[in-house]
Amino acid sequence: IIVSVNISSKQFQHYNFVDKVLEIINETGLNPKNLTLEITETIAISNIKHTMDVLNKLRSFGISVAIDDFGTGYSSLSYLNEMNVNELKIDKSFIWDIEKNNRNKLISNTIILLAKQLGLRVIAEGVENCEQLLILKEMKCDIAQGYHFSKPVEKARIDEMISTASLLN
Repeated sequence: IIVSVNISSKQFQHYNFVDKVLEIINETGLNPKNLTLEITETIAISNIKHTMDVLNKLRSFGISVAIDDFGTGYSSLSYLNEMNVNELKIDKSFIWDIEKNNRNKLISNTIILLAKQLGLRVIAEGVENCEQLLILKEMKCDIAQGYHFSKPVEKARIDEMISTASLLN
C-alpha cells in the first residue's frame, strides 16, 4: 500500500524537512518505498535549487515524489524536466467534465502523453463516474482516484477495506 501525503509550502521550505520525514518513517516503520510526498507546481518552482536538493535527498532514501494539481500552476516544462519526480497528478478541474469537455480531454491526454515520455506515472484526481474512468483508461492513465471509488473514510474503515482486498489476492 502506498501512502501519499500532501506537503504544504511551509513544511517543504523548512530547513529540516527531510530529517523530519525520515524521523516519521523510523517512528512508524513505514517502508520509504511505500511513501509518496505530493507537492504542487507552485511549491516546486518557488525555490528551484532548494527543491532539487530536497527531491534528490528524498529520492535517495527511496521516497517517491509527485507533482500535485499539475496543469493549474506554472507548468514549466523546463523545470519538470529538471526535477527528480516520479509522478504527475492531473488536477481534478480537467477530469470533472472530461466526458463532455473536449478541451479538458485533450489537455488530460497531452499531460498523460508527456508524463509517459518522461517516464512518470500519471494519476488522475477527481474521478467521479465510470465514463471518466473509461476515458482515462483509454488514455493509458496509470491510476485514478476520486469519489467513484470512495468518499473519504475513517481509519477503521480503511483497515477493513485493506483487509478485504488482501483476502482477494
